Amino acid sequence: MKVLLLFPPHFTPFRPYLAGPSLCAYLKEKGIEVIQKDFNVEAYHLMLSEKYLKDLKNTLEQKFALFEAKNRLQPGIEQRTYNNIYMAKAMVGILAGKVEAAKNSLRSEETFYSPSELSHARDTLDRAFSVISAAYAPTSVSFAPLDMPAFTGSFESLLAATMIQAENPFIQLYQDYLTPYIKEEKPDVIGITIAAESQLIPALTLSRMLKSNDDKAHVCIGGHVVTVLSEAIANHNEFFNEFFDSAILHEGELPLLKLVEAIEQNTTLENVPNLMFRNSDGIHTTNAAPPLDINLLPTPCFDGLNLNAYFGPEPVLPLLSSRGCYWNNCAFCGHTLGWGGPYQPRDEEKVVDDIELLALKYGARHFAFCDEGISPEAISKLSDEIMKRGLLINCSTNIRLEKQFTPALCRKMGRAGFHFLSMGFESCCDRVLKLMVKGTTKNIATEVCRNVYEAGIWNHAYFMMGFPGETLSEAKETVDFLISSQDRIRTFFVENFNLGKGSGIYRNPEKYGITKINDGPETEFRLGVLYSVKSGLSDDQARSLAHYCMQQVSTCYESTNLLELIGYRYDKDFMLPLYLAHFEQSDPLLKTTMRLLNRKTDKQTAAGITRNSIPRLKTNIVIERINYDLSAIRENIIRSEDSVALPNPSTVIIEPSSLSLISPPDRGFEFLALCDGNNTVWEIASRLARKYWLNPEMIVGECIEFLNTMVERCVVENGTIGS
Repeated sequence: MKVLLLFPPHFTPFRPYLAGPSLCAYLKEKGIEVIQKDFNVEAYHLMLSEKYLKDLKNTLEQKFALFEAKNRLQPGIEQRTYNNIYMAKAMVGILAGKVEAAKNSLRSEETFYSPSELSHARDTLDRAFSVISAAYAPTSVSFAPLDMPAFTGSFESLLAATMIQAENPFIQLYQDYLTPYIKEEKPDVIGITIAAESQLIPALTLSRMLKSNDDKAHVCIGGHVVTVLSEAIANHNEFFNEFFDSAILHEGELPLLKLVEAIEQNTTLENVPNLMFRNSDGIHTTNAAPPLDINLLPTPCFDGLNLNAYFGPEPVLPLLSSRGCYWNNCAFCGHTLGWGGPYQPRDEEKVVDDIELLALKYGARHFAFCDEGISPEAISKLSDEIMKRGLLINCSTNIRLEKQFTPALCRKMGRAGFHFLSMGFESCCDRVLKLMVKGTTKNIATEVCRNVYEAGIWNHAYFMMGFPGETLSEAKETVDFLISSQDRIRTFFVENFNLGKGSGIYRNPEKYGITKINDGPETEFRLGVLYSVKSGLSDDQARSLAHYCMQQVSTCYESTNLLELIGYRYDKDFMLPLYLAHFEQSDPLLKTTMRLLNRKTDKQTAAGITRNSIPRLKTNIVIERINYDLSAIRENIIRSEDSVALPNPSTVIIEPSSLSLISPPDRGFEFLALCDGNNTVWEIASRLARKYWLNPEMIVGECIEFLNTMVERCVVENGTIGS
């Protein structure tokens, strides 16, 4: 009996996800043949490749030709799509030649630990994703977030989104690369993990393809998303006909083992715990099994995963020191629903055994603890054990803001290798914290933030705006706190409240003043739902305040420029912890790096164009005549103008390094056409003067002014006679 564990797109590509390695280790310990494949990271490499981007060129040109032939472009989506497709078409060839080097920059120590070079590489990859998104519009693909407008949350839209090849980039990837692999391996059971909402459509696209291929393998899905959406799944028999054979809810090790044994022995699935399946009597959900003793579980096994494929210079391995949440009362949180059992800490000796084994086997020295929150007692014991064994490792994790995180404990954690801590502060108003059932106060949370900060540990605090019932004045308390907290918080993230399925608020909305939840069939496969409140901030107000904090308040913090350069928001436990470890001795807490990045430097101005200059058009500059005025269309988009665009042929210039759009006057285009590195500015002016029967003196000033602008915009290089 052979089991294939698959991790599908679309998730972050910076480190492995823990579910597969945990299941793999457990099944191997029980004597089951198991292989695992992270097709998520493979899909990133396939899409962000020279071949893939070049293959999109014809698609983009055909799409753009359809828009060019229109007699008008409607405001909104049609004009935005025209702009996006044109930019993608213009840049795809250039980006195709740069994308492989950009990927390598993320995996090279030399370039990864240079903020400017990392930023440049990340920018190239972001633009490559923009090209892919234009080819599959209106679908938008990027690092982790995946937006497919075809999927609105209803079952009908889910069916459509998994089949529309023109908007689903994963169909072709599966057909070309994954299904041939599966046919070659011939597994008996295929397990697909759906850990995040961004994976739902890609994962079900895959499972549907596997079922339609008449593959004999039993297809089983599982993961947090499956557990949260289990009621919606049970409403549709079609899932078990077209998409998969069974679904595992909550913790997966024992159910998957029992499922494999039942299939091998050809016995009923009714005795497999935590399982949803369908037979002639309908859809059934079996009894839940108590969670396995966490201390009896083996160390996760990462065999079969190419750790060098992840987008980083060295491996960062995920690990758990506990399952569930020891507090488990926060009204807004539904994370622990996935485990389906009480909090279980793993003995510190076993956790450090895990670390030692993984360090020896895979050469890892960076570990990201994925616990909902390590308790003060547990992390104290864990720190003692790490130091007792003399391990030199770097760790990140999540903690609750408990008063037990004293200065002494925080210093101990720092010595043990915990250099980065994420913490949920949520609100700076005690009344709101009480509504949330956070079990802490503003003063306690502030004290812990300071303790962590002064211990030399990088703390990252989370806040939310718009918890049901929160007033504007209460939300402003949080804003004011952030403005004045640079001496106790290093970085923060603020978002507006989201009502998630499985949370305490979702189960008891009236208690929190929620008057209406829009949770019908049209959104049954969304993890979050829309709602109305009796009083307090509206969703728009909360979103606006969160945006203000992230765009304006963050500029008060020394770390902001660094974080933006290194792309920190892609994965909070990846980019920054690696930087902190790399510069631990030479630049503790990155103080020098941040100071240099924040130092204002005078912008150097290139020598101005003169009559004797010999201007040359830079390489890769795109100059093209198109049927619409793209500058005017962009103005419509920026201003949200409700204006129809009519054909208005214009010349556009695209500068590839900045993707800036330039719409020169007709004579400016003629100037550029003569910038071949052979003519002086005076010669260019003279040639055009003869064409228009003018004195060259009447043109040369205009030419110099225009070409100086083009030098500033990086379109033209300035040379001089004798240079």
